[in-house]
Amino acid sequence: MDQVEQTNEQINEQTLMLDFIKQKVPSWNTLNINEIKFEKMAFGLTSQNYKVFITEKNIEPKTLLIRKFGLHSSSGCDREMREKEIVFFDLFSQMKIGPKTYGHNLDYRVEEFINSRVIKSYEINNTKVRKSLAISLGLINSFKIDKVIDNTSFIEDFISQKQSIDACLYNVNLTTYTQERATHMKNMKYLIEKDEIEFIKRVIPKDRFVLSHNDIWVGNILIEETGRVTIIDYERIAYNFQGYDLGKLILETMFERLPDSPQHEINEKYFPTKDEIIEFCEYYLIGFRLNKAKDLDRDKAEKYTKEELIKMVYEDEKEFMQEREQLIKDTYLGMMIAGYFMAFLGLLIGPTDRYQMDFVKFGIDGHNIYLKYKQMLNLNSSN
Repeated sequence: MDQVEQTNEQINEQTLMLDFIKQKVPSWNTLNINEIKFEKMAFGLTSQNYKVFITEKNIEPKTLLIRKFGLHSSSGCDREMREKEIVFFDLFSQMKIGPKTYGHNLDYRVEEFINSRVIKSYEINNTKVRKSLAISLGLINSFKIDKVIDNTSFIEDFISQKQSIDACLYNVNLTTYTQERATHMKNMKYLIEKDEIEFIKRVIPKDRFVLSHNDIWVGNILIEETGRVTIIDYERIAYNFQGYDLGKLILETMFERLPDSPQHEINEKYFPTKDEIIEFCEYYLIGFRLNKAKDLDRDKAEKYTKEELIKMVYEDEKEFMQEREQLIKDTYLGMMIAGYFMAFLGLLIGPTDRYQMDFVKFGIDGHNIYLKYKQMLNLNSSN
């Protein structure tokens, strides 16, 4: 009986999704539920994705992607965040940075289905992918839409919320951990205390805020067979300092994703060299200025060498070198702050059956990253 009810529930949900698709994609108006197929795809913290395709009829588009929102709403993805994400998804769709959008509301979004897959962490530092990803990220960070979001740091806002701090404290004091994990959680408690939070706020460069994605990880990067990449999911988009997204992207190279819990292991085999990090920064700066270049967009940029692109977007090589030097510093700072934020999320979410991912391990690994780059940058909380 339970299986029949579950199947009926699925059919009802699919019927609702098809009705919504018909409202937004006129060519699908004549289709019924028996003429299409739904395939459940990977899900994030706040949405479940479905590949939807026509089984027999020759109708275009033959395949679509529909996102069902509302999963785990307690993660903080509230109505305001959803509305903000819709604005930016539409913008990047129009700029051909992201998938084409056919329509949306607060429950569903119908998108172009990109024949792609989620990128692997070891692919991020591939020469061609590095170029495409860094340019795309720079282009996203270059947009300015003040009417949509406040000119404040995403990180500062997030770690300053009393509700979040209280949740972290609750998880620190749980008695269900192994002795080793309990020690780790106690050792990370200082991260949510006033001195460390004030330190994080103090080191964030307020004069170099850009529009940041703030959730760059492999699950939000699609790669096609050609090597072309698309960055998706803008729910956490907000202002942050320029090196944060790039620093987080570079850290992703050492998070080897696993199919089962804990869902990741740290593997530094594919972590970029110093020269490769510099190249990430150079391509990012090209992307950041791409909108100012005449007759040049992301796809056209793929055809030119790095040296040619620098000349196309910079009139003064000295200016490029100065910006590159600053971005390199900010990117290492971005790695440190990203490590802190991972640790904060580990404390915030704690042990849970809600997700397959082991957020406690994620937090511990983030803490180690934070300490590593804090020491590398010679930064002290008491300074």
